[in-house]
Amino acid sequence: MLFFLVLAVLIGLVLIARAWRHEFLFLMSLRDDELPGRRDKLIWLALLFFLPPVGLWTFRAFRESHWPETAATT
Repeated sequence: MLFFLVLAVLIGLVLIARAWRHEFLFLMSLRDDELPGRRDKLIWLALLFFLPPVGLWTFRAFRESHWPETAATT
């Protein structure tokens, strides 16, 4: 029973890390003029690093609302 719990937690962590990496790479591929604010990239980067689950969820929602064509390809 403990084995399955540990396995489920590890699979969950791997999936979260994969999604975080995808969003981080997308953020880094953006030019500064593609974001609405002057320091938006820095703010998103700090949110992704210091609050990973919250940053991942909010940046994904932001990305899907501003670039819906990229959401269809992921």
